Amino acid sequence: MASFSARGLILKRYPLGEKDKLCILFTHTYGKLRVSARGARQSSSKLAGVSEPMVILDAHLHQGTTFQVLVQAEAIETFPVIKTDIVLISYAMFLLELVDRLTEDEDPASDLYELLVRTLYLLGASRDPASLVLAAQWHVLHLTGYMPRIRECCMCDSRLDATAGLPFYAAHRGGVICHRCADGYRGETLAFTRPLQSVLHAIGDLMTPADWSSFTVADALKPMLWQLVRSHMKAMTDRDLKTMVFLDALRFDAIGKA
Repeated sequence: MASFSARGLILKRYPLGEKDKLCILFTHTYGKLRVSARGARQSSSKLAGVSEPMVILDAHLHQGTTFQVLVQAEAIETFPVIKTDIVLISYAMFLLELVDRLTEDEDPASDLYELLVRTLYLLGASRDPASLVLAAQWHVLHLTGYMPRIRECCMCDSRLDATAGLPFYAAHRGGVICHRCADGYRGETLAFTRPLQSVLHAIGDLMTPADWSSFTVADALKPMLWQLVRSHMKAMTDRDLKTMVFLDALRFDAIGKA
């Protein structure tokens, strides 16, 4: 049986049989791997603590017939600051679910891995985690090929800055449609206001996680950005993101207590 080592971040884990876990391990070198952690559901197992979401580990793996088999692992980072804050852990789990949903197994994506890990480190110290995550998820969409079209109309290809009138975001068209095309469009749309256009163009121009860690989205625009992302992801993958539903609940709860 072939063996190899890999550094990776656990995105999810599921029960497997009575004692094992099935972990979704996103690695720097090999992309996303499905890994069996044998005996990891037993508290006495050395793999119990390192086989949980949001743990970066150095893993020693055997090539199995169905899954890779986790033989040994050393935790490199567990992000304790994030895990003590319900808001931060919700944002972090959203990013993990987003990457899991938009990537295929065993498809190397080192740039995406580095973006995700760097964002998690920045999240623990961020003064505006919502803006950080909104910027980061936009770049996840770019790296995975799921970026919506926001500079030209998806139906007639005209540049939005060359057309008058208010454009609209149409999830099932994969981006923005101009006001002329919107007149005959029967699908669900979201007003793509000039401030919303400006902030998305600004996010797209950010080059590194360090850049978007200091970027701030106006509070009035954040709900519109979340709505756009949610509708886009649902249209692209035919399912709602589970963590997005929870983030919505947190935001509504915060509004109720304000």
